[in-house]
Parts: sequence; structure tokens; C-alpha cells
Amino acid sequence: MTTHADNRFESYAQQALNPAHEVKPFGPKTGLELAAMTRTLFLRVLNRAPFRHQPA
Repeated sequence: MTTHADNRFESYAQQALNPAHEVKPFGPKTGLELAAMTRTLFLRVLNRAPFRHQPA
């Protein structure tokens, strides 16, 4: 992982820990499908719709 990616990940992690930070659900992008593992995680393991699920 590059330094830039590491810094971005740390920044996003800190934002996620802030209770005032609102996490918005993401929507599908036209022409881009979910990876097979992502689909399996959401649909089979979590039993949730991947584009409408929000963190607990």
C-alpha cells in the first residue's frame, strides 16, 4: 500500500469514528458490477442489499 493510500485509509477511519459524521449509502454505478466476493458477503452472509445497506 502506498503512503497516500495509507493516509487516506487512516483519514476515513477517523471520520467513521466521529459520531457526528453521517455515512451516506452508495448507489450503483452504471456499467460496473459488484465483485463476486462482495455480492456473496452482502447477499448470503449479511442478508442485505449491498446498495441500500448502512452501517449499524
